[in-house]
Amino acid sequence: MGAALNRWFTWRSTTPWGAWMPLYLVGAVLQLALSALGYEFLFGYLTLRPTPAFVLNTAFTATVSFLFMSFIVFRRARSSDKDGRSPGMPDGSATRPPGCGEARSS
Repeated sequence: MGAALNRWFTWRSTTPWGAWMPLYLVGAVLQLALSALGYEFLFGYLTLRPTPAFVLNTAFTATVSFLFMSFIVFRRARSSDKDGRSPGMPDGSATRPPGCGEARSS
């Protein structure tokens, strides 16, 4: 569920599922491994208490995950950036994805 929501609402990606889902899964596994190694380093080597270690580890892994998703998984096509189109849809429009309904006017 998070993958589908991030795909559209965070990165406005219209890439086919088969192109990005394997990279997304690799990123999730790498984030888990990085988090485990981070805790080992913070608890074992730096001997931090649990709360500061949690805060530092969460900030670090969230940053790495966001960068991985931005530059690897949901990277935008460079050709659409050159012609001034919106990164939302292939035709340059910024419409809602299928199934999200119409915007309400007040």
